[in-house]
Amino acid sequence: MATASSGPAEKPATIVTPLSPSIGLELAGVDLCTLDAGLHNMIRDLWQLGAALLFRDQAQAGLSALAAALSGSAAPPIAPSSLLISTAEAQWHHYGACDVVPPAAVVIAVGDWPDLPALTLAGTEAAADELRLAAPELFAKIAGLRLAHDCDGAHTHPACHRHPLTGETCLYPAPPEPSANDTAALLHEHATKARFCYSHEWSPGDILAFDPRAAMSRWQAPRTSSRALHCVVPGAGPLVPTDTWPPAFV
Repeated sequence: MATASSGPAEKPATIVTPLSPSIGLELAGVDLCTLDAGLHNMIRDLWQLGAALLFRDQAQAGLSALAAALSGSAAPPIAPSSLLISTAEAQWHHYGACDVVPPAAVVIAVGDWPDLPALTLAGTEAAADELRLAAPELFAKIAGLRLAHDCDGAHTHPACHRHPLTGETCLYPAPPEPSANDTAALLHEHATKARFCYSHEWSPGDILAFDPRAAMSRWQAPRTSSRALHCVVPGAGPLVPTDTWPPAFV
């Protein structure tokens, strides 16, 4: 007796869950190695909302696929194997802060490093929003303020900028230094408060991407000298202060 053949298997539903109230989204039901145009577009849209995206149970090839999705190109502009990122840095910082155009994304996969230390991200858009409401005088004071992100002060960025992709205002405090002025130290302390943070404990198959233009990052003290594979996606434009201050939406 003939039986009806079953149709093509349906793709699992994509479930989106916030990683924290301030930053990050987890996407379940996505295989980064088999992205179609619809998933490409969805990932790029969610990237603007979350500033960090987490995918679990992925193959290593998903690292390149995610970099391609975030850059909008058919292939990542930089080979994932060409760059390494040290996990020994336990200080808060922005990746690419010393570059003229900071990277648009940092994509990290666990790979062969099961003991990778936790990575904590701080959402600087949420930090800017709260500062604007709670301390409008200070928020106005940082208009045009530029902070050094290196020892000799040769590379500076606005302390508060409009994100080139989303148009939202984000804080961009420099790492704390003994010589930092009071305003710079206050901004850094505010931006790294626990309510703006998400700390990720790694599991095999995890791939995490975050936007260094909208997130500060810090590794916990590593248990070993592990290093993690990463891929950088070019930036969408330099960080510049808002054209008018206070911004029109205040």
